[in-house]
Amino acid sequence: MKILLAIDDDPARYRFLSEKLLKHDIIVAVVQNPEAAEILLDSKKVLCVMLDHDMPEWNGQYYAREILGPRSIPVCVSSANNVGAREISKILEEFEVPHTLISCVSSAPEERWMGWILDIHYAKIS
Repeated sequence: MKILLAIDDDPARYRFLSEKLLKHDIIVAVVQNPEAAEILLDSKKVLCVMLDHDMPEWNGQYYAREILGPRSIPVCVSSANNVGAREISKILEEFEVPHTLISCVSSAPEERWMGWILDIHYAKIS
């Protein structure tokens, strides 16, 4: 079983994905603190990461720079904050981390997230 790590303060956002991804042996783990994220990432079971920008204690830029940058796990920046999302993208580019931006307020975001995750899971993209 693989893990979709969602770093976000809104777990309800991932209800749709949780239900759909179980059929593909992928579970969704939503965390909002660096220690929990690192524990999951160190498990080597994380397939990819969904990353929000605006969270109470640590923002997505912090996670991109300190937690995700040193690792090469695909990241989907899913924030509604377009300015923050672009800053995260710049950080991930510096570390050469594969990533995409699919805003949670874009048209049909859950379906777009699902397609991205399944492409990674079934090795259609790196």
